[in-house]
Amino acid sequence: MRVDGLRGRTREIIVTILVVLCLVLLSANSVRYFARIDLTRKQLFSISPVSRRILASIPQQIHITYFLSDSLRSMTPAAGRIADLLQEYALESGGKVLLTILDPDKTGQGESARRYGILPQQVQVVQRNEQRSAELYTGIAIDYLDRYTSIPAVFTPDGLEYSLSLAVRKVLSGRRVVVGLVLGEPGKSLAGDYESLRTGLSRDYTLHEYQPGEKIPPEVDVLMVLGGAQWGERQLRPIDAYIQSGGKVLFAAKGLRVLTAQNLEAVPVGESALLDMIESYGVRVGREMILDSACRDYRLPQQQPSGQIGWETIGTYPPWVSIQGPNVMAAHPITSGFSGLDLLWPVALTAKEPAGVSAEALVRTSAAAWLKNAVVNEIPNLTGVTASPRLTRGCARFQAVRASRRWAKRACSRAMVQIVRSRLSPISCP
Repeated sequence: MRVDGLRGRTREIIVTILVVLCLVLLSANSVRYFARIDLTRKQLFSISPVSRRILASIPQQIHITYFLSDSLRSMTPAAGRIADLLQEYALESGGKVLLTILDPDKTGQGESARRYGILPQQVQVVQRNEQRSAELYTGIAIDYLDRYTSIPAVFTPDGLEYSLSLAVRKVLSGRRVVVGLVLGEPGKSLAGDYESLRTGLSRDYTLHEYQPGEKIPPEVDVLMVLGGAQWGERQLRPIDAYIQSGGKVLFAAKGLRVLTAQNLEAVPVGESALLDMIESYGVRVGREMILDSACRDYRLPQQQPSGQIGWETIGTYPPWVSIQGPNVMAAHPITSGFSGLDLLWPVALTAKEPAGVSAEALVRTSAAAWLKNAVVNEIPNLTGVTASPRLTRGCARFQAVRASRRWAKRACSRAMVQIVRSRLSPISCP
């Protein structure tokens, strides 16, 4: 029995040694080979193949610093999810990305954050049933050699991977992304009519304007075509050649012309070589106006006694469609940051994919939307709305409508700035 006891203990020792050895080997091997399962609904922590290729192309180590106030981390789980995504991103790089997470106030790195353009964000804080404002950090800096860039403010992991990879590619290349613009509206200029768009893009990109029919050089990373429904083959040939060579284009195209000088009469665009070209690439720009019960109010400018311009609401206006958050594809990098989008007198875009091409609908109208065909007169309906005779007459005044359109174009410009960051093609705006 003593011999059997010794044999039993010997077996236990051997088994224990083998288990420990297996664990050691498994741990050592996991440094090279590992697997993770992302169970989040939007796959927030799954690094995309595009990002993996960018990370694999890093020749020397990149430093990513997440400036995060500790108090913000305790207030919202989003800060922790952002940190988790950054850690997953660094892990995927195989040591090429060095990640640091720090509180600028506690570490004395506030001045360093400011040099990156990362400033504390004002956040509403509720503590002990009292609401107050606090200035907290939540920004990311990316350093490579003597170059750097930053994401000044980030509050959600949605779309962060895309922004991060774009920033990494930017510091690796050492050059600003070049955005080309071709204006197709006669008599309009970039400085005079698209100032909001120009200002929004020029902060991060190098802008070059090209004349219709001018060759688009290959160094242009993304091209924006604003208008051009009246163009012919000569003006479209360079754009088509740019697309055929792998270029990316955002079209701001019209399927309707709204005659602001004629009681807001909407007339479909006739034969258009530009719209035909867009359709050949897989998207039909309709000539029917979309109306939606989910819409904006019609507003008219009113001069205040102080001389300032205010706005007076005179009722809901279905041709001014409001795309709300539930109808935006939040999982896509292009629209992950969109809370919604307002479109004035829009037309429908219909996917007609050629062989080998796939299309995704990034925004949709509500289920209560409908189409209106042919020539329509869309002055706002004032039924049940209290309005003075002067205000009612103002609905058809060209000056008032024109001012409303200026407001709309500024809103559309802000949306286009966000979209062009993702190089989307095409979109329809008023």
